[in-house]
Amino acid sequence: MKKMRASLCLLLCLALALLCGCESYDNFYNTFFKEEEPAVEIPRVRIGVFEPLTGADSEDAKAEIAGIELAKSLYPEVLGTEVELVYADNESDVALCPQAVESLADQGVSVILGSCKSTLSLAASDTIAKAEIPAIGITCVNPIITETNRYYFRVCSVESHEGDAAARYAYYGLGASQAAVLKQEGDDFADALAESFRTRMRSCTGSEFSVSVIEYPEGTEDFTPYLFDISTVSSGVVYFPASAREAAPVIKQAFEADYHFSWIGGSDWKDIEAADPAYAESGERYLDGACYVADVDIEGVETGMSAVFKDAWAQKYGSEEPAPDGAALGFDAYLLALEGIKMAESYTDTQSIARRLYNVYKLEGATGNISLNSKGDPIKEVSVNMISADGHKSVYVVVPNWGD
Repeated sequence: MKKMRASLCLLLCLALALLCGCESYDNFYNTFFKEEEPAVEIPRVRIGVFEPLTGADSEDAKAEIAGIELAKSLYPEVLGTEVELVYADNESDVALCPQAVESLADQGVSVILGSCKSTLSLAASDTIAKAEIPAIGITCVNPIITETNRYYFRVCSVESHEGDAAARYAYYGLGASQAAVLKQEGDDFADALAESFRTRMRSCTGSEFSVSVIEYPEGTEDFTPYLFDISTVSSGVVYFPASAREAAPVIKQAFEADYHFSWIGGSDWKDIEAADPAYAESGERYLDGACYVADVDIEGVETGMSAVFKDAWAQKYGSEEPAPDGAALGFDAYLLALEGIKMAESYTDTQSIARRLYNVYKLEGATGNISLNSKGDPIKEVSVNMISADGHKSVYVVVPNWGD
């Protein structure tokens, strides 16, 4: 009886619909009988951005993110598929880094970019290795990151490379067969740089005695005896792995004592004038002639992609201020991710992408041509810049050899 009543109701509804016209019938049919077709998901290549979007380190991450987003705006596709940036906030907290990476893995990212700060990258390393997703560090310079994880790569130079580049400049750029290293006792970071410098100088000169290491205790203010020692054991070329704040007063003492040394420092020296507030007003150009290894020299790099980056940055942010180093490196990290996907011919096989990244050779980037060595670190040109009254200018470009 119930079935008969239901059938009668249905027939009545259909009759009313027919009386009201085809359009009413279509609406009736679509409302009560038409099955909805499942939504078609548009395939996308997901690239994870693992950065401190909040917290104490969020300001440092802004340049990297700006570079990544600029590259994505210029190159929004790979393998004919649209790229989507997926963000994970590690909140500047090492304890939250594994969780942030897990969220990216759950969303099926092909590559992970970041994080700024070596400590945050290291905190996520085990999770990245377990997920078997390649990650590309941007400004994280600690050598341990790539040494302990075959899925971690980077576009910035490792800290120890500065010592190697300084030695190449000393030997090939200055023609020095002997040099001195001035360093603080017990400083592990300076020890690593000094050893890198000494190893390369010995390789270049073929002499075990090409480098003399002169150490001073922490807290030293009067460097008179150490400057005298330098004058007796070297040709005047001094590698000084110290911060700009520590180096400026020592160089000033040497200048005032009439020592004409060729000083070589690290990338921190790009702001060395600011270490002495009275430097600009004093008129004492004691820093003139001092050189430093510049990890990134955007203005000095001349590749097709560096020109693309500079033009795009100027159009988006204006040409008054040059792009920060982190932005150029973030730009290159995105390009490197796309290159790995292209070489693997897949954006789902993350293991294959990781393997292919080790074969990247002379990829044009904003910071120069990038090749990756067996550790996943970049082999690329490094500029040595000299300080002068006219500003900082590149005086030598270190071009490492593949496999070196």
